[in-house]
Amino acid sequence: MGTAESSEENASEDRWAALDAARETDPEGTLRAYLDAPPLLVARDAGRLGFILAQISGEPGARLPAEVRSLFEFAMSSARGDALRLARAALANDAYYAGDSLLAEDLWGEEVLGHEGERDETWLRACNNYAVALGRRGAWFESLVHLGEAYRTAVRLGRDRSAAFASARRGHTLVEFGAFDTARAALETAAEHAARLDDDARTTMEASIHAGWGRLHRRREEWPAALAAHHAEIACLEAMPDTPEPVLVTAHSLRIATEASLEPARLVDLIEEMRALPERFRDLGGWRTAHARDLLSLELDLLLADSSRREEARAAARECLARILETLSGSILTRRLQAHARRLRELDLLVEARRALEAAESETLRRLLEVHEAIGACPHLATMTDEDEAVLHAYRERILDEYSEQNQSLVETWRSGHPACKLIERDDVTRICAWCHKIEARTGRWIPVGEFLPHRDAIDVTHTICDRCRPKYFPEDVGAASEEDREAGSAEVAS
Repeated sequence: MGTAESSEENASEDRWAALDAARETDPEGTLRAYLDAPPLLVARDAGRLGFILAQISGEPGARLPAEVRSLFEFAMSSARGDALRLARAALANDAYYAGDSLLAEDLWGEEVLGHEGERDETWLRACNNYAVALGRRGAWFESLVHLGEAYRTAVRLGRDRSAAFASARRGHTLVEFGAFDTARAALETAAEHAARLDDDARTTMEASIHAGWGRLHRRREEWPAALAAHHAEIACLEAMPDTPEPVLVTAHSLRIATEASLEPARLVDLIEEMRALPERFRDLGGWRTAHARDLLSLELDLLLADSSRREEARAAARECLARILETLSGSILTRRLQAHARRLRELDLLVEARRALEAAESETLRRLLEVHEAIGACPHLATMTDEDEAVLHAYRERILDEYSEQNQSLVETWRSGHPACKLIERDDVTRICAWCHKIEARTGRWIPVGEFLPHRDAIDVTHTICDRCRPKYFPEDVGAASEEDREAGSAEVAS
């Protein structure tokens, strides 16, 4: 019996050895044999899994076939070592292209955090992807730290493509932090690595680098330079045969918005071009919301610029602002809303201006909360550099300045007798004094924003006036307001 079993095992090994040897001479037959075989015989072998991936790889963004996905999911529960890491990487990419960014982030994070000691090419690719996923959900500082680590690993391994990618994305992220000089250096470093790549890879990296320069110049309101960068990015993207359509839509949206800032007289034509993008590029996917946001912002700009139809503009601006705030839920562009608020004030739409500013301030406070959490995490981020920490603390100061500026703008929307001077019902929103910038805690005490943030994880704001500022700025309303407060307090007790 033992001899018979041994003979069967040897025959099976010989058959699999013959299949493995036929990968080059009969790739289609070998692929079919692997997929038809008992999963355990394939799932634990990194060479066989890698061959399957190589055979089915198609256009960027293509999903795994169902039977391949099932095999790799089986490998996640049964494989070890390189086979497990390969399966994890394949499923992470598949989840990302399917729109499940949280699952993709979790899988990339498992690789990055679980194999820090190895720092090989598999780890490097996962680290770059993990950093991008973190940035997409707003964890900018963690993204920045991991991009730095990916860049240093790529340099050590001599991988110019990964180094260019990490440095370019680091430049994008530094722009978000307002660290423009450091962002400029990162983009220049990315260009040095990209120059050493072959044509196709270089074009891909140059598109990302131009996008970074476009972001930087837009933030600095250097419109001609920003427009040139966006045109250069689009030229690179259109030279690549497999550029995903949503990426092209994003580039064109930014280019149109930049042209609108540079040539406001062309707003009507530019809005029509923006409206036509979904017809030109039908596969918008998750970028549809961003496109709607940019279009609505341009439409509001046009309405607010048309002084000849003031009453029509007032009515249309109210509706457009409501659509913007609905579209921008969770992803508000604060500077854009502040600009809209200034124009709304000029139309004497003070309530709408206040809504725009409060939406901007909600986002500012969320960013402050993220910074607070990042500072708390600093001791645990072993790979963080002194430069990273300096960027973070400078960013915190910039946000605090922005918060103060928003409050000053809000003060200009109030008038004597406005609800700021009356009792506002308590609900789930955060109440901020528009004058001293303090926030009302649940206890009723007014505290500085720095003391408030650690105790909240979601922030929607409304503005009022605190007990100390009310008599200082509205002495004529103190008596009436106090009477209303007493009546409201009695009603609350009675209920």
